[in-house]
Amino acid sequence: EWVNANLQDCHDFSLDDVDWNYLFGIIRWFIWKNRNLFIFQGTSGSGSDIIKASYTLPCKNFVGNWVCLYTDGSINHAAAGGIVRNRYGEWIFGFNKHLSSSSVFYAKLWVILYGLTILINRGYDNVLIQSNSLEAVKDLQDSPLEGSNSALTRRIQQMLSRFSRWSIIYISREDNQDVDKLVKMVHKSRHGVQLFEDLPFGGRV
Repeated sequence: EWVNANLQDCHDFSLDDVDWNYLFGIIRWFIWKNRNLFIFQGTSGSGSDIIKASYTLPCKNFVGNWVCLYTDGSINHAAAGGIVRNRYGEWIFGFNKHLSSSSVFYAKLWVILYGLTILINRGYDNVLIQSNSLEAVKDLQDSPLEGSNSALTRRIQQMLSRFSRWSIIYISREDNQDVDKLVKMVHKSRHGVQLFEDLPFGGRV
């Protein structure tokens, strides 16, 4: 009965702005998956690995006025782009920008800074950042506000401090294909950020 009670949407509390019934169900599934990995493959993750994986949640599971910022940057196209959706996955706006020169890592960071700047200017204060760069995600998760050796990382951390709540998670390239389309649409003759209030291609609105 305690399992069913925790899965029911009858609780008035959340953990780090995630509804408890969602989090409980996902943790339970990861425990079951971890047990099967141990039985059939002889491998398993630690308890902390299970908790971290459980927090890799879609934006809809966050309580309150959250938006999702999906980002990507490409050296091959010398461009960066991002898409902002509400917690239900509905399009709010997109953007892209030509990059003069940068490494892959810094391209991934620059686009996060561009996206956060636009969100701040538009009055948003709760954001879930989703990046397909594990290096960028770890850099922002692990770097203290004033302790990073990267000036760009410090700028992003300072921007994040202006939000009431924020989180950043890794997203696979396969789940980030709409942003990849925006990156490939960059006009190299334009040096500023180009905004797309409407979806500029076929896909999920």
